[in-house]
Amino acid sequence: MERASTIREHLFSLTTLGIKYDLDRMVAAASAIGNPERSYPAFHVAGTNGKGSVCTYLESCLRAGGRKTGLFMSPHIAHFEERFLINGRPVAEPIWLSAYDTLRPVIDDLQLTFFEATTLMAFEIFKRERIDWAVFETGLGGRLDATNVVIPRVSVIARLAMDHTGYLGDELLSIAGEKLGIVKNGVPLVMARPELPGIAMLAEKVCATRQAPLHLVGREMASETVLDDSGAAFVFEGRRHRINLAGEYQVTNALLALAALREAGIDDHSAHARGMENARLPGRFQIVTARGREIVFDVGHNPDAAESFCRALERHIRRQSREIDAQSLCIVLGIMKDKDIAGMLPHYAGLARRLILVQPAVDRAAATADLRRCVPVDFAGSCLECRDIPQAVDLALNGSEEVVVVAGSFYTVGEAMRHLGIEPYES
Repeated sequence: MERASTIREHLFSLTTLGIKYDLDRMVAAASAIGNPERSYPAFHVAGTNGKGSVCTYLESCLRAGGRKTGLFMSPHIAHFEERFLINGRPVAEPIWLSAYDTLRPVIDDLQLTFFEATTLMAFEIFKRERIDWAVFETGLGGRLDATNVVIPRVSVIARLAMDHTGYLGDELLSIAGEKLGIVKNGVPLVMARPELPGIAMLAEKVCATRQAPLHLVGREMASETVLDDSGAAFVFEGRRHRINLAGEYQVTNALLALAALREAGIDDHSAHARGMENARLPGRFQIVTARGREIVFDVGHNPDAAESFCRALERHIRRQSREIDAQSLCIVLGIMKDKDIAGMLPHYAGLARRLILVQPAVDRAAATADLRRCVPVDFAGSCLECRDIPQAVDLALNGSEEVVVVAGSFYTVGEAMRHLGIEPYES
């Protein structure tokens, strides 16, 4: 345990190297260890919002069909091991420690960043675990993301929105160009149908250049859709599916996964139905009962995600015959300072009786004073600032509101879960 803690500290110290937005070191690192990422077929998933859900649906469907799976996602919520899932469970500590021991010379020699090092570890862990299929989620963008050394069977791009503008550009078209950088020669691309025609045209151009079949997926491909308090049911290509991730946007995420499985030639429809229904993803509109209260966790961290979450939250409350009034909702909110705080806060303020602003215990977190400056001037509720997550959560749970929300960042949700003793991947 002590050794694992020391190694985690070393890995996290690599964050001081920042984000090195190129692929040269990652190509060299993968080559130096024999390109383990070529040992198994894979899906590669990019996008601004929904990519984690798409990855989860893919992994769950593959596993329901009897395949051993490896899933790499980031960031983790509560524990480092959550970044490497084998058959839907965080990898055991001795497994990632062994991989790290092997890779440490390469990590140090090439001065890999934290994300590059963990991506390399995922490649090696999945090879050692002899998985049948891997699913890789990009970290930032796509074209120069560390995961982009993977040559998948199918590439997937989920919903696009404004985020990471300092690296990806300040227009949606430039962000789309970076995400489309995951397209490989001859590899099919399944992509959420973009709202801007120019993005669809760009996708067609990129895919034509690389002779990659393009499949645009829209919500209209689902029929007989019924949304309820815990998810949705819908029909796709004549077969009914049930998902238990809440939010209208999850239907499109599920369709992307089903279309990607089809393009990969995986046609076990009964397994797909089981996988869809069994899929679980911590921190995405996750409803938990703790201390006798209903708590909703959401890690969305940009305006598009905040808007989608608040729409889903409003529907959730109304379906339970509650009135969204001054008695119903308290929101604990912590956001990173490099995010569009001004674009996010009005969505939360539009629903809350109380806003409790907090600064998670990471250097990237925005100060509560910066959050407060972005609270709309016409916000009629109370707005409080707390020194840390435990104090904020306790203050929220001691209130009279029916529902408590913890939102704004993976870090905010992770600290709150640890404080409440909630394990994200607990059976």
